[in-house]
Amino acid sequence: MITTHALTKRFRDIVAVDGVDLQISAGSIFALTGPNGAGKTTLLKLLLGLVPPTSGSVSLGGVGMAQIGFVSEGMELPENMTIAEFLTYLAPFYATWDRALAESLLVGLHLAADRRLRHLSRGMKMKAQLVASLAYRPKLLIMD
Repeated sequence: MITTHALTKRFRDIVAVDGVDLQISAGSIFALTGPNGAGKTTLLKLLLGLVPPTSGSVSLGGVGMAQIGFVSEGMELPENMTIAEFLTYLAPFYATWDRALAESLLVGLHLAADRRLRHLSRGMKMKAQLVASLAYRPKLLIMD
């Protein structure tokens, strides 16, 4: 599903991603680990098309951007909304939104469903993002 060939990203004199070759099959779980500053987030941004590569190529096996779920610690959430409001807000944007799935995924968050996102821990915000990313049944889920 994900294939990269000689994928490279440079920021001026810094090589953030250096000739990465990946082949990840559909249905796989793939973890990328490494120290801070190793280029993990840059590689994910390259896969998502958020930054252009300096050289090399990326193929997501025909999966379009609307079919990719993305969870990131740095993602901004609408802080004045509750989790329930956030999920209700997102639903119309996705033709494949599964309300029953979203509600079943709220395990552990149901007690906080009526609290404003700004009052939740970072972990609970990440869980809310994960629920939102899974509720429209993406073909590919990328988590940073």
